[in-house]
Amino acid sequence: MLYRLRQVWWAITGEVDNNSKTEALAGIASAECCPVTSRSYLQTLFLQMSRPDQRHALAVWQQMRSQGYHNSELLMAALFHDVGKSTATIRLYHRVLMVIAGRLSAKIPSWLAGPLEPLPDKWRRPFHAYVYHPEIGAQLLAETGCCAKVVALVRRHQDSFTMIQSLISTQPTVANPSVEDEQLATLRMADNLN
Repeated sequence: MLYRLRQVWWAITGEVDNNSKTEALAGIASAECCPVTSRSYLQTLFLQMSRPDQRHALAVWQQMRSQGYHNSELLMAALFHDVGKSTATIRLYHRVLMVIAGRLSAKIPSWLAGPLEPLPDKWRRPFHAYVYHPEIGAQLLAETGCCAKVVALVRRHQDSFTMIQSLISTQPTVANPSVEDEQLATLRMADNLN
């Protein structure tokens, strides 16, 4: 609950650090995991994200870098994991309503969002983008030609945290978790802390 209160506070008061933003845009421009021809479009996609989503993405990206992660794919996923939310105007009250609704019943957010396709009525679009942003973001990135690893990390970044942790645990049932699962766990931990 404290995490959610912090998120509301950051959404209201949080500013985007322009130095981090400039550095991130330069990182996008030189990202090896995306075609040169799509990098300027990716920069535009990032800039289309709301201020709170940019601040959050930069915080996740900075935290991963400060912990020694320099993998281009993982850092791109950090910057773009919430890009699917940019397809609708999601106001603070939409976010708060979705969190409260999700606490009441897992079915309420899905009902508010409607099905993934076709695009729902106008009043549902913020809820639709909020619920389906991993898939929407993955589709946006795939359309730019971004590498499959970044697309997969964005698509899966809200997979059950418990499931991801079990995949990378030292349990004998999963002796060799995939690099993607380990990266996904890293992304989820940074996402949850910011």
